[in-house]
Amino acid sequence: MDAKPLPAFYCCYLLRSKVKHTQLYVGSTPNPKRRLDQHNGVAKGGAKRTETGHGAWRPWEMGLMVTGFPSNIAALQFEWAWQNSDLTRKISKEERISIPRTVSKYSKKIGKYVTRHKRLPVILRDKLTNLHLLLRVPSFTRWPLQLQFFQEDIYQSWLAWTHENPQPIRSGIAIVKDFGDERDINYATSNRQAEVDALDVSYSPLHNHVEKGMILKQASSLACSCCTKKVDMSVENILVCTQAKCYAVSHLACLASSFLGPESDQVVPIDGECPRCRTNTKWTDLVREMTLRTRDEKEVVRLLQPKRRKGKMDSSQLMANEEGTEDEEEDLVLEDVVDEPSIHEIRNWDSSSIGSDNEVGHCVQSDGGQPSYPDPKRELSAVIEDSEDSADWYMLD
Repeated sequence: MDAKPLPAFYCCYLLRSKVKHTQLYVGSTPNPKRRLDQHNGVAKGGAKRTETGHGAWRPWEMGLMVTGFPSNIAALQFEWAWQNSDLTRKISKEERISIPRTVSKYSKKIGKYVTRHKRLPVILRDKLTNLHLLLRVPSFTRWPLQLQFFQEDIYQSWLAWTHENPQPIRSGIAIVKDFGDERDINYATSNRQAEVDALDVSYSPLHNHVEKGMILKQASSLACSCCTKKVDMSVENILVCTQAKCYAVSHLACLASSFLGPESDQVVPIDGECPRCRTNTKWTDLVREMTLRTRDEKEVVRLLQPKRRKGKMDSSQLMANEEGTEDEEEDLVLEDVVDEPSIHEIRNWDSSSIGSDNEVGHCVQSDGGQPSYPDPKRELSAVIEDSEDSADWYMLD
């Protein structure tokens, strides 16, 4: 199966019933707005548990999200561990907060008692407690995750728990508050989920980064910013700096070694400084652009394709448009994400040795001081099912 690029967006989420706040649901999705509409019966789909009692607990509201997963598999692993914190092997027995319980029931079909796992009660404090724990365990601690709260009372409950717990989560995990004034009636009734609807789940934020990568790909001579050896972006896994005015390119293995520094026992970096412009950059931002550029030509063309100008135009604009492209505007929203690479695949993106010199290299420059590359050429010629039942994903743990 062909390798896919890292997804533009994937998250785990906690829903809460507006009718009964004690009713909660944990899931994962690449498109929160669409998934929330499904849970609320606005669109087809949704989990059976959110339809309980003919939708008696609807509507549901977004409580919080955990974002920044490098793949759908990574998000599903986290989701399963969050849903089954009493069973997951991601949490050691010594640190486990939720104790697994079983129930025995007589089966007439086989004529004997069958022991099954008893599902944990879904309580907000337990969900926040186990979320805090999962963000600290070795399996997830190096992922570039971010917490995004949409309800102030849930955020206050999170703060209360973190103040009680002496062990903090990793400092690199950002916490975002996306809620307005609870006392503002207009906000509470009409704009409560506006932040969810406004989330950009497409690759459009990567436009400038990918465009620069495609231009540099046509350069006649480039050198790795770490080892200074010549690179060939058409056949090698080459990372491009995210900064607009920095033209640094690096072998994946070389930059990984540079980012890891003294963390020689680790394989996948979290972040690090660009060897040339010294800007701190997230590793996943670099890899996401590289995998999109090298693994999904159709999405790159769609991303870089000029949009048609909307509104009234004068005659000169009209003539210019008639002489230019007639391509229609493309929808940049990510609709389908299938079989993204797991976190373990990232380790095998470049078979070359991680070891390298620590000397800072550079792009080969022309006399004008800029990298030598030609003008860009015009050759840029099943949704994974959101987990509706955690039992379907037991093998991921």
